[in-house]
This record gives sequence, C-alpha cells and structure tokens, in this order.
Amino acid sequence: MVALATFFNFFLFMSQPLMKSRYLRQLGLFTAAVAAIIFLLKHIFQLSFLHAFIWYILLFIFLQTLISAWMIQKGARKSQQSMVKNALAATAVRLTLSILIIFIALQAGVANRVSFVLSFLIMYFTFLIFELISLLTTLRANFEKRL
Repeated sequence: MVALATFFNFFLFMSQPLMKSRYLRQLGLFTAAVAAIIFLLKHIFQLSFLHAFIWYILLFIFLQTLISAWMIQKGARKSQQSMVKNALAATAVRLTLSILIIFIALQAGVANRVSFVLSFLIMYFTFLIFELISLLTTLRANFEKRL
C-alpha cells in the first residue's frame, strides 16, 4: 500500500498540467460519486452482489483511468495524430491489464468469482463511459472553437 501511495504521489507531481485540468476535477467528483453509491449499496441497502474487494477495484480503475488520461494528454501535446495513437494505446493497455487482473484473481481463487468479475466489469465500463463522454465533450468544444 505504501508503494501505491508513493507511485500516486510521484504521478501527481510529474503531471502538473493534468492536475490543473478540468478533467481531473471531473474524474475526482465522478469517483467520489461512484464511491458514495457503492457505500449506499453495501452499507445502507445491504446489497450483497458487490464483491468484498470493490474498494480495491475502484482504486485500481481510478488509477488506470488517471494514467490513461495522462497518456492521452501526453500525445495531445505532440500532435493530433499522436493523441489518437496514445488514446488507442491507452485503451488497449487498460483492457489488457484489466483482463490480466481478472485472470490472476480467478487463478488465485478469489471468493465469489462471479461477484468479483461482475463488480470489476461494472466498474470498468462505468469509468470507460465516463472517459468517452469527457473526451467527446472536449472534442466537441474544441471543434466548435475552430468554427
């Protein structure tokens, strides 16, 4: 956990333009809203379909989305073609890493396998939809400025 915190702090200091962006504020608010919904579902409504590792899954997907945004922004600084390549590469890396994490967890014998996979996939697709909506909103705003 200390290594994760160290990596996160390093990432925060290395990407100052990303930290000042509107996207990061949106991602933080979105993650807080998802965390609040998870809390309500688990503790208030006592729904058991969410896996016990849901908080770790949320942290993993959040970090994955943050790194993906950093890769896309890094490409955007170079050129538009580089941004598209980095966006596709980031999506491919996210998908591959997610499949790998699910595979490792299943091989390690995680309890409630179906619940784990469903919780992971729900988080993955929720954050993917958020990223796509944010990207489309940004692209639309930039396109309208050029007109």
